[in-house]
Amino acid sequence: MFTGAYSQLAPLKDTADLLAARSDWPQLYDVAVLRNCNVPCAAIVYDEDMYVERSYSLELAALLRNIKVWVTNEYVHSGLRDDGYRILDRYQINAYHRVCRR
Repeated sequence: MFTGAYSQLAPLKDTADLLAARSDWPQLYDVAVLRNCNVPCAAIVYDEDMYVERSYSLELAALLRNIKVWVTNEYVHSGLRDDGYRILDRYQINAYHRVCRR
C-alpha cells in the first residue's frame, strides 16, 4: 500500500501498522439503542465509495427501524459536495411525503 501511487504515505507506515495491530477499540455505537430508535432518518450509501464499505453501511442501516436508505452509484464519497442541492432536495421531498402520509 505504501508504494507506487501511494508512496507519499510511506512516512505513515509505522503509525498505520500500530493502529492496525490494536484490538482494544471501543464500540462505535450501541446496537441496542439503534434497534430501539424510532426517529425517522435517512441515509445515502454510495455503491462505489472508496472510504466506506457498502456492506458496513447497509448492516448499520438494517439496525434502524425507521430509516430510508438510498443506495446509488450516481455519486461517490463526495456526493454532498458534488451535487448537494439535488441530494438534499430528494431527501426533503421524501421526508415531506413520509410525514404527510401519516
